[in-house]
Amino acid sequence: MPLNTTSTSNKWTYKLLSSTHLWTYRCRLYLEMIPGLPFDQTLVLRMDKSLYGLKQAPFLWNEVFTDALRDGGLQQTTMDPCLFKTDQGVLVIIWVDDTIIVGKREAVIPIKEHLSSTFKMTDLGSINHYLGMEVQRTPKGIQLLSTTYVERLLDKFNMSMATPATTPLPPGLKLNKTMPGDDLADVKEYQQIVGSLMYLACTTRPDIAVAVQQLSRHMIEPTTTHRTAATHVLRYLSYTKGDGLIYPGPDEPHKEGLQGYADADFAGDADSRRSTGGALLTYNGTAISWSSKLQQRVSTSTTEAEYQALNACGRQVLYLRNLLQEVNIMDKDAPPTVIFEDNTAALLSVNSPQVTKATKHVEVDQHWLKQQLQEYNNLRVQQISSANQCADILTKNLAATTHRKLAALVMGRPTNHPP
Repeated sequence: MPLNTTSTSNKWTYKLLSSTHLWTYRCRLYLEMIPGLPFDQTLVLRMDKSLYGLKQAPFLWNEVFTDALRDGGLQQTTMDPCLFKTDQGVLVIIWVDDTIIVGKREAVIPIKEHLSSTFKMTDLGSINHYLGMEVQRTPKGIQLLSTTYVERLLDKFNMSMATPATTPLPPGLKLNKTMPGDDLADVKEYQQIVGSLMYLACTTRPDIAVAVQQLSRHMIEPTTTHRTAATHVLRYLSYTKGDGLIYPGPDEPHKEGLQGYADADFAGDADSRRSTGGALLTYNGTAISWSSKLQQRVSTSTTEAEYQALNACGRQVLYLRNLLQEVNIMDKDAPPTVIFEDNTAALLSVNSPQVTKATKHVEVDQHWLKQQLQEYNNLRVQQISSANQCADILTKNLAATTHRKLAALVMGRPTNHPP
């Protein structure tokens, strides 16, 4: 056995390598001696390369693939380690071994040739499917859909012929935690439904994000009420299976660039009394990032809940702003990115250097956005009417008319079905 190493039965073993200024960790895999081999059974075997299916394999594959991309002249971005760029404007996105290459044809060809000479690869041509999403090109832009995924999901849970619903969950519905005496549902089936819905909510369907967030709070002991609510989301997907995101082309009038929306549902969780915060980021009018989650702290007022939501949205805006600047989609000296907020008191608090009664007890980290606005020129908070607050769809269960209106605004397209 090598000095200072241990047998790990295919688990992690790290060797610490040092250079002048950097400390890096590399993985070596050791295997207990296989019975029957003509070697001392007290020794271990060191593997020359990883095997498919081992827990370490994804890490080692990413390391090898990243090195190959760098050898091909690509630079790994600081803001996202799975995004690479070249000086010619080519972007390469990797997800394990699925790769998207974006750029002009003459600049893309050398990269494809380099990767094909290094790995056994298949060129699938222009993208039309990726990770369960369907990519369609239209005269007005590019659409991201999950129609096939939704249809398979409905078939799996025998909901293809169910009565359609016009909202993900009934307006005003509150899902409480399980209490003694409640009728319990099949835990495994419930977890399968919510897990499948979670993927949709994170990829092409921000309109179901708040419903999935509410359902995911009850994964351990779901009741029949929770199971019925999950079924209601499936009925809504049956009604809107053709909905998706559409990103306008260069000839379309949407030129707003990066924008943010922040909203909160004060004390919306009946069990913990925590508020639900919603953060939505759009680019040229269509959602590119969204979040619906319970805030970590209980708020004592609507102002405080909205204040927390603004800070959460601001952090994500700053991240995407830095990412877009790094890949030269946004200018380094671009004007401040606007975050829309409909609560007047929260706007006054975040734009004022003074500490108000509503926010004087707020933790220090929640004043981050106030510092950004006062000392830097990269973010700006602006008033918007509650009727046009797109992030409202991420905080509560809305009536059908309001939901479909905001869904159309968020997803950048007319809806397939009128409310």
